[in-house]
Amino acid sequence: MAPGRAARTRRGGVAAASAAPPPKERGRPRTGAFLVLLAGVLWGTMGAAQKVPDQMGGVASTGAFRTLLGGVCLLVAAGRAARPRRSPGARSLGALLLGGVSVGAFQILFFASMRHIGVAMGTVLTIGSSPVFAGLIVWVRTRRRPATHWWVATATTVLGCALLNGGAPSGSAGSPAPGIAMALAAGASYALFAVVSKPLIAAAPAQVVMGWMLLVAAVVLLPFALRDDLSWLAATDGLAVALYLGVVTTAGGFLVFGLGLRWVSPTTAATLSLVEPLTAAVLGFGLLGEPLTAAMLAGVCLLFAGLAWTALRPV
Repeated sequence: MAPGRAARTRRGGVAAASAAPPPKERGRPRTGAFLVLLAGVLWGTMGAAQKVPDQMGGVASTGAFRTLLGGVCLLVAAGRAARPRRSPGARSLGALLLGGVSVGAFQILFFASMRHIGVAMGTVLTIGSSPVFAGLIVWVRTRRRPATHWWVATATTVLGCALLNGGAPSGSAGSPAPGIAMALAAGASYALFAVVSKPLIAAAPAQVVMGWMLLVAAVVLLPFALRDDLSWLAATDGLAVALYLGVVTTAGGFLVFGLGLRWVSPTTAATLSLVEPLTAAVLGFGLLGEPLTAAMLAGVCLLFAGLAWTALRPV
């Protein structure tokens, strides 16, 4: 080999080696994908948990209690950290408020949509539209279209979600337009929460960012919660489930979601969150004895395929 060519080869080899991320960095997107999946699994247990006590609170009071407790738990944990990192600055206050309001709005709009169009359509439109909205928001902000394989994987998971919820009860009679609008607005709210959280978590601990967002969400839900009957909190089983929802599913779920969001894009995180209805369905089939149709089984398989594809090729 000629000396000049050898030198060019050596320089090219050094450049290629320096351009390639180290093995530890290459594995982090998949670690982030696993953490987001874990968050979705924790959130997916909420429905089954709320069927345990004889009496459970309304959507608003339950949501307000668990977001308040979850936010307090995360901020207390952040304050007790041995080496606390910097907190979000004043310039991030608007983003924190927007993220918290988005979490609260998601709770209100999602469950309100079900009263108009039923559990099946409300779930499909809300959960299924959130990754699409996330992709569109990121596309508009960055001028970069999400990867083709992400669109295919997302379409697969959304189709699976639609089949999985095909056997759920239908909604009430009347015009479905308000319910459809609420469900899509809920999906957009969740997408906005994911997109807003990404840069905040890059600059501050996940428990601080998520803790403050949950407290803002609790404030948003409080006026609606005060209309509910709060006597369920006085019952032992109701309080136990409320503590589980606040500490495990909310504090734990939002914490691991935030940690995972550090290594994956909001679009990937929104798609992987579709593991939530999958978890709820599996618990319903296995623990609560809910019926499983062939279409629902096909939906489970499609969800598994789409989620696995997204987790193995996170963006």
